[in-house]
Amino acid sequence: MDKVALIGLDLGTTSCKVVCYTHEGLQIAEASSSYELSHPVSGWAELDPDHVLAAVCEVLASVEKPLAMFDRLALAVSAQGEAFVLTDAKGHALTRIPVSMDMRGSALISEFKDRQDVRDASGQSGHGLTSLTSFSKLLWFRQNEAALLERASRFLCVGEFFMAQLGLDPVMDHSMAARSGMFDFDQQVWATGLIELAGLPSKMLPPLAPSGTPVGVVPASRMERFGLARDVLISTGGHDQACAVLGAGASNLGTGLFSTGTTEAVALACSKPLPQVGHMNLFPYPHVVADMSILLFGTQNGGRVLDWLSVLLGNPDKAAILDELPRLPSQIVSIPHFAGSGSIVNDDSAHAIVHGMGYETDQGAFALAVLESITMEQAEGLVRLKEAGIDITELRAVGGSTRSDRWMQIKADVLNRPVCRLAQPDTACTGSAILAGIGAGVLRTVTGIEKLFAKPGRTFVPRPEFAQIYSMKRDLARAIYAQASELQHRFEDLKAAVTRLHEIRKG
Repeated sequence: MDKVALIGLDLGTTSCKVVCYTHEGLQIAEASSSYELSHPVSGWAELDPDHVLAAVCEVLASVEKPLAMFDRLALAVSAQGEAFVLTDAKGHALTRIPVSMDMRGSALISEFKDRQDVRDASGQSGHGLTSLTSFSKLLWFRQNEAALLERASRFLCVGEFFMAQLGLDPVMDHSMAARSGMFDFDQQVWATGLIELAGLPSKMLPPLAPSGTPVGVVPASRMERFGLARDVLISTGGHDQACAVLGAGASNLGTGLFSTGTTEAVALACSKPLPQVGHMNLFPYPHVVADMSILLFGTQNGGRVLDWLSVLLGNPDKAAILDELPRLPSQIVSIPHFAGSGSIVNDDSAHAIVHGMGYETDQGAFALAVLESITMEQAEGLVRLKEAGIDITELRAVGGSTRSDRWMQIKADVLNRPVCRLAQPDTACTGSAILAGIGAGVLRTVTGIEKLFAKPGRTFVPRPEFAQIYSMKRDLARAIYAQASELQHRFEDLKAAVTRLHEIRKG
């Protein structure tokens, strides 16, 4: 067999990463580059397409030298869910990239999903109609940027946007299409009924294909722009969480992926029908592995909360913040709804709450309470899944937070589950590299293959006395949220009044 390098490229919310492997699972090289998430309007969160492409150029150029010894290069992309860009016919961006946490469509999607005909049609998509989906942002463009939407030739998620820059006719895999909120799970096609009810132009939706499908070979002359002066075979990749599940080797229902990046989530692969979990706001969507699906729940908070704390506390050394956290659980209960709630509660209008502070509260206690609370949302999800008959007994942790032993131990205690940190934390890259191998024909099936790539590291075991405290805190947080939700309309009235005052003073 000729020597083939498998390139897994991950286009995340705040950074781009690449990890390269041989087809036997031996890691060759890796690189990363960050970009800034901007918030030009309250509730918006978007990326500059040019910054994302510049980061891709940087990471691919960084791995060019170790790839020189290989006869062929194969690449697939894992991409953040829901983020998209509208482009012209040549693939040039007409908009910035609204990401999942962008809430600009929340009011419109709430109004839209109240219609009976919409509820009937949305059953096709197998996905809850929430403000996180690409669909909700497209409703916003339809109402506020109708001329631009009409001018747009293509709706592309970030992986397909990269394909277009390579001169390929973009093809979207099923997992990414599902995350848009516009995919018919049963028929494996676009949910045209729902799209038509929204008045959206279906002509701009790209063709679909399973993950690991070859799309085309990009010649060296075009790849040179992105730092690799070599021919590269591009295949369809998938949603980053689904790719990460594959790359982590989390292939059975009792083993979950614990993703601890900019946001935090738990995902598991399912090969059989699940008990009814729709009432928990959980909607299975296609895995990057054929005939399997992914069940995912999480929160829009994660590493970005540590970034926020760093600014708030005036300490740019985030590692130091973690190292200096108190060694015992805090006596404060925090509800981390900084960007609405997590998917289990599914409340876009929820706000963060900190309960139990006093003059004795110092920076460390405050930071610990907030960081504990992020994972308490995932712990709530695990409890509810167990009540539904799905018991996740092992978690495989990936993402940036895994680099901190201190934070990982806190998470194991809060979740009350063993948490295994994988040797390679960027398993979304690993999973997309496996899909590149499938597309190139050097990997025939994913069954058993992921074990060559997923190498375990340290396992963090929960401490029973700590887990008991966190169970008490989780129950208390649930009660506080229930009380606060009854006052939510008064918080909204207050926000509106303050916003009007700001506008008057600006005028």
